[in-house]
Amino acid sequence: MIKNFIKIGEYIKPNQDPTYEEFIGKNKTKKIPIVYLFVVNKQIKYIGESRRGYYRPLSYNKNNVMRQRLEILKITTKNIKV
Repeated sequence: MIKNFIKIGEYIKPNQDPTYEEFIGKNKTKKIPIVYLFVVNKQIKYIGESRRGYYRPLSYNKNNVMRQRLEILKITTKNIKV
């Protein structure tokens, strides 16, 4: 884990919804400002912010326009977690 960040979920399989850590539960769509990281093999690949809470970073796989979706797909197709 990267210092001061909490893992909220991970993309494991291509074209599937991410899995969530249990503590998020029903609050995964709570609208609080957050800063988030996409990490691959312990390296930070993307840093973002959201004023809409967890929903945005955990929904990139559904948005065909987002550059992040294509990168997530490439990585998970290689059987690597994001």
